[in-house]
Amino acid sequence: VEAAKTPQQEGKIRARVFGIRPETVFEIIQLSKYENLGFDTQADGAADISWKGSLNDLVATARIALAPPVPATPNEIPVTGTVDATYAVRGGVLIAREVNVRTPASSLNATGKASFSPMTGPTALKVDFTTRNLNEFDRALIAFGVKANGKKGVAAIPVQLHGQAGFHGTVNGSLNAPDVKGHVGVTDFATIIETAAATHPPPQPATPVSAEPPHPPSPTQGTRQTVQWDDLEMDAEYSPALISVSNLSLTRSATPHSKTVIHGSGQLHATHGRRGKLLFNDSSTLNAQAHISDASITDLMSIAGESFPVTGTLNLDAHAGGALNALSGSGHLSVAGGEIYGEGYKSLTTDLKFAG
Repeated sequence: VEAAKTPQQEGKIRARVFGIRPETVFEIIQLSKYENLGFDTQADGAADISWKGSLNDLVATARIALAPPVPATPNEIPVTGTVDATYAVRGGVLIAREVNVRTPASSLNATGKASFSPMTGPTALKVDFTTRNLNEFDRALIAFGVKANGKKGVAAIPVQLHGQAGFHGTVNGSLNAPDVKGHVGVTDFATIIETAAATHPPPQPATPVSAEPPHPPSPTQGTRQTVQWDDLEMDAEYSPALISVSNLSLTRSATPHSKTVIHGSGQLHATHGRRGKLLFNDSSTLNAQAHISDASITDLMSIAGESFPVTGTLNLDAHAGGALNALSGSGHLSVAGGEIYGEGYKSLTTDLKFAG
């Protein structure tokens, strides 16, 4: 006697999509913490939904257009574009055949696949991204946990962008631990170097018995230095274990007749923290090379936040390696003549070694 087979559940739905907001999508795929990314848009288009077996096998394919609603949402960035993608609930995989997204100052094109639920699943994306305004991504960066030195979002990135930044490359690994690799180009930007305030006041001289006790010293203030650059080109890779830069070219024109060009490459390896967690900190190991050609000493002093009565044109080849808090290295320095404290000199050459 054969037992009767229970028919398998199966369904298909063809639908028109109107006014679907990003926060609704994140709620459906159970990523509610990314609902508030600060982008104002909604999706209109066609969707095909099918499943066979159970709703956990649901597959949704959408071909939609993105545009901000009317009226626009206050204090959010308007987004336009097109999306042609398929999402499978089982495995939480999004297959992007074409994603073109634009904001007033940025554009993103992406193809490939990404695992959203869980975010530890395999991801393989090709990405082209350009922007003229990092502030458009402040709320998104905060949602993704970008923070440094007590700051969050864009404020945690030590860069001010006045021109344009672009990335052309790939995202592999997983969204939770991405391996991002490609070419980076940036024009007209500034780097910000901040030093923390001293945690302990300097020692005070002893107070004579007959003297008034001195006023307590004022707390030491941190410093903030901004250095302007013309252009940056480099091949770069970021992963939880490695930050790597090659073919770096960094240019700064201090005056119409003075240009500093820095070439370099390097790899920064993460250290293992508690429970094997990878961290970038002072114990991370660095291996880096740098070459500076025909640079004005005056301009280099300005970049370093120093001012000395020394002029000349500098060339430098250097290598550094070891933990960030205990670097060692060597190099060769040559300077074509200028003046030192008003006294002329012809040249300076020396080999360099440093440790600690």
